[in-house]
Amino acid sequence: VSHGLVRWHFGSRDGLVEATLTRSVELAVGTSLLEPQTGAIDDMASELADWIDSESELSAFQYECLLEARRRDDLLPHVRDMYRDFIQAAQRELERAGLGDDQDLARAVFAMFDGLALQQTVFGDAQSTERSVTVAHEMIRALRDSRRRGDRRSRARTARK
Repeated sequence: VSHGLVRWHFGSRDGLVEATLTRSVELAVGTSLLEPQTGAIDDMASELADWIDSESELSAFQYECLLEARRRDDLLPHVRDMYRDFIQAAQRELERAGLGDDQDLARAVFAMFDGLALQQTVFGDAQSTERSVTVAHEMIRALRDSRRRGDRRSRARTARK
């Protein structure tokens, strides 16, 4: 792409980077594996390894923008929005799965999947990602089951009073 065309459409090279990051977020959240809208824990990020393999350049670009945002204040709002959107997608899906509206949990779950995505983006090894996603599902399910048991106990104690 010529410099003149970039200036015409985006104003500058930095404007192109910002527009590309914004579009990459729209694509990633729009096809987010974090929110399959099924309420089934095993569906969250279930195809993360395949997605990273097929979209490795998009994934690498987003991580590079994250690091670049440490040096460029103009990118920080975009990467902050990207992470906010991912966390909100995870939060909605966790709520569907019976874990309530818990932003801290959503952030922790997103961080697990994000870390796995980063590792696969850098090192490859989709099989390790798949196994680790399975472990993450087990952890989330165990938390949900524990919370449900705690809620039943609490209701039982309240009913006896």
